[in-house]
Amino acid sequence: MVLVLMGVYRALTVGVRSYVGPDQIDLWVAPLGTDNLIRSSALLPASIVDSIGALPGVREAAPLLRGFVAVRAADGAASTEDSATSSRAPAINLLSIGYRAPDGLGGPPRIHQGAAPKGASQVALDRAAAHRLGLEIGDTISVNDSLFELTGLTTGTNLIATQFAFFDAAAGARTSGFYGRVSFVAVGLRPEAVPSEVSLQITDRFPQAAVYTREAFVENNVREVAAGFRPMQLLVSGVGIAAAAVLVALLVQAAVEDRRRDISVLLAMGAPAHAVGLGVVGHAAWLVVLGGIAGAVLASALHAVLRWSVPTVEIAPRVHDLALVLPLFIGSGVIAACVPLLRLRRIDPIEAFRP
Repeated sequence: MVLVLMGVYRALTVGVRSYVGPDQIDLWVAPLGTDNLIRSSALLPASIVDSIGALPGVREAAPLLRGFVAVRAADGAASTEDSATSSRAPAINLLSIGYRAPDGLGGPPRIHQGAAPKGASQVALDRAAAHRLGLEIGDTISVNDSLFELTGLTTGTNLIATQFAFFDAAAGARTSGFYGRVSFVAVGLRPEAVPSEVSLQITDRFPQAAVYTREAFVENNVREVAAGFRPMQLLVSGVGIAAAAVLVALLVQAAVEDRRRDISVLLAMGAPAHAVGLGVVGHAAWLVVLGGIAGAVLASALHAVLRWSVPTVEIAPRVHDLALVLPLFIGSGVIAACVPLLRLRRIDPIEAFRP
């Protein structure tokens, strides 16, 4: 349970790290006053993209148009963008990214199935969003009442509360109405370029823009996406870990109490108390380790089952989670084992055999 709670807590930021932090993007250029992708309403003129691309040290500058769109399943037979049939299905709001499809900077980080969009009438959705809408590759969908063909399903693009949708920048302008504007500029640098120098060139030339390194922009987005959920998740995870530690302590104490007669016999026969104590404590610690390994295996199995059957539920278990919580549980188990052991040392061995 604890490993699953920690996996859910981490999954909250996996999607934003996966999209915002690829190695191909070295700098993020945003409107002044905007420092993250999640909450952004300001725009930059599209002409800034070519100007940044012409700067020394810049390998590629790509436009990104970000927005929220209403996506719903549409009748595959519909042929016009304002077809009335598209409004009959329920819609979900997704975070849309318009980029230079199919392989420009800022596109889908990973394609799970199908392919990235290639034209202005194609779109790729996060697989969790497609699952929510009951969509498959090749289906026709409505995005802000414009019809698109679903060509790909992405992974690493689930923000729990919403998911990503990707299409060509021209389609993004059409669905949002922001012609001649961009939300961000993704910048890839040449190997010999110094990021700080290129950043200074951009800010000097375009005072209406702010420049962030990849690492800083990732942290800004992690902070923003987790702001509303993290306090509640910390509370739930903390309560879960405390409850699990208490449960481990009670189980270990009960196991030692069940063997109190054997321990009393060993003490009555003259066995050193410290040797008996070390044996009991070692056995308790081993039981906790076995339980932790079993829990890690079950958490990984649950992760695999959810990815296959319910992709909307994200957990991101990690091996080092076990290393973080296992010492706490071992400590709880050792303390719980020592309590009955200390009590047995102070009583007559005959008393330990009484029911």
